[in-house]
Amino acid sequence: MNTVPRWWVAAVVIVAIAAAGTAGAETLDQVVPTLAQRLADAAALRGHEIAMGDFEQGRGQYSELSSHLSDLLEAALAPQQTPQGFILIRRDMRTDAVKEMRFGLSDVASQQQAQQYAELLRATALVTGSITDRLTHVVVIARVIDLATTRVVAAHSVSVQKDLGIRTLMGKMLGSSQTSSPPLGPGPQASSVVFAGAPPGDPRLLVRVWTDRSSYRIGETLRFHFMTSRNAYVTLVNHGTSGRSTILFPNAFSKGNAVQGGTTYSLPGPGDGYEFRIQPPAGQDLVRIIATDTPWSPSVLNQAVGGVTFRSLDVVEGRTVTRDISVMQNTTPPTQRAEEIVRIMVGE
Repeated sequence: MNTVPRWWVAAVVIVAIAAAGTAGAETLDQVVPTLAQRLADAAALRGHEIAMGDFEQGRGQYSELSSHLSDLLEAALAPQQTPQGFILIRRDMRTDAVKEMRFGLSDVASQQQAQQYAELLRATALVTGSITDRLTHVVVIARVIDLATTRVVAAHSVSVQKDLGIRTLMGKMLGSSQTSSPPLGPGPQASSVVFAGAPPGDPRLLVRVWTDRSSYRIGETLRFHFMTSRNAYVTLVNHGTSGRSTILFPNAFSKGNAVQGGTTYSLPGPGDGYEFRIQPPAGQDLVRIIATDTPWSPSVLNQAVGGVTFRSLDVVEGRTVTRDISVMQNTTPPTQRAEEIVRIMVGE
């Protein structure tokens, strides 16, 4: 029996920020420019390439306000960026893989996770925050995390009037970022269900990856499922929080990575001689799926390794994979590639 190694590092970042009082609460349109100005004035932001995450509303939950607030803050920060100051990475210009991570960018729990985010986001700092319901108003806390050190280098809080518009946005919760499962779960899936929301005749190559559940316990087994919208070449990479990576597909049991569009594939598949069993400690991994119209795979797969089901990469090889992915993204038209990330949460 083969297992895929897991490298979890658990840590806690504790940040103490004084909450804003109820007095002087303003509308959202009034507080966002103030919040942006306070962040832009922070000397610690100079020299950073900053990515924007959504604002968490409750533990692991995100509403339409979470995303709307991030969009407004990005728009307010954009005019203030300069080459001598900070550069803002536009949310709509980030890779497709990162879009699946948006809702999870509410904190950085370890140095390894920070490195992981930095590589995937192509950023050196992360703007994130939280929304706290105070009955008559909401408290918005924004903070900037240096991804090289995991330190909070700037943080500010504001109070927002809880008017009808805010209440409505807060009441519309967005999907969980912990899994990208199609609504019908694993097994045979109709392409129209898996890629729901894609416009008719969409010229893009689309890909989805999901797991049986959103969370697992140590010792349990899990299975991945994926589908592409048309014939493609697929690679699955597990990005461990230690900075190491593992190539899950292709592997010794399925050396080719050509797949048929509209067909659900499972890893492991029926009759495969391996399984994915969760190893300690508890934490989180990111599994990335990459699909391309033409043959592509990380260069490390060209290196012969005998008797190994999965290519487990050291830190240097993991960086090579990241570099290869970056080259592929820059040389392959967006309509001919697709990416997605699924987050694997593990408890004791």
